[in-house]
Amino acid sequence: MTVTPLGAVSRLENALDGFEGEQERYRQRLADARRRLASYQSRNGEAEFAFAGELADKRRQLEEVEEALAAKSRSMPIAEAQQALADGCDIHLA
Repeated sequence: MTVTPLGAVSRLENALDGFEGEQERYRQRLADARRRLASYQSRNGEAEFAFAGELADKRRQLEEVEEALAAKSRSMPIAEAQQALADGCDIHLA
C-alpha cells in the first residue's frame, strides 16, 4: 500500500482534529467525576444511619431473648421442652 505525501498529511489532520474533541470529552468527564466525588465526600461526613438507635435497641432485645431462651433450655427437662413444642411452643420465659 502506497501512501502519498498529501494522503499522509490528510490523515494526520483528521487525527489531530479528533484529538481536540476527545480532549474536551475527557475534560467534561473529569469535571463530572470531581462533582460526584465532592458529593460522595459530603455524604460520608453526614450523621449516622437514621435508625441506628432503634437498630441498637432491637439488637439488645434480641440478645436478651436469646440469653433467656438459652437459660430456659438449660433448666427445662428435655421431655417438658418436647411436650411444650408439641403443644404449640407455649414456653414462657421467666
